[in-house]
Amino acid sequence: MKTMRDSWFMIRRELSGDKVSLLLTFLFSILFLSYLSFFTGILVNESLGERERNPFVDFILLTILPILGFTFSRRSFKYFSEDSYTKMLIYLHSLPIPAEVILCKRKIQSLLSYTSNGIAYFGLIYLVYEN
Repeated sequence: MKTMRDSWFMIRRELSGDKVSLLLTFLFSILFLSYLSFFTGILVNESLGERERNPFVDFILLTILPILGFTFSRRSFKYFSEDSYTKMLIYLHSLPIPAEVILCKRKIQSLLSYTSNGIAYFGLIYLVYEN
């Protein structure tokens, strides 16, 4: 229970740090997910109108599901160029924080990302392509 409490403390501290950055992350996430949902919705609507099932649409939907686990921000898109994720892990490892707390924090973050991005992505598909 202490691990979960410490993880929540770290997540709350991260989220309450910079409100402008959090707002920009939210706006970029909505923009990116609306782009994805628009084109996925076109493929799904086109596939539903045909007699035969299109396996490409299933492939696209299964490909997008892991993408929903990311937090869409400027920092997350710089992971490959700056290696900021590894630097952050090195910094957290240098602190007296147990590895279980860091892993629990990552699990909670991924669960929050899947939930919020999934609701936004599939909700936008439903809103735009509702008949």
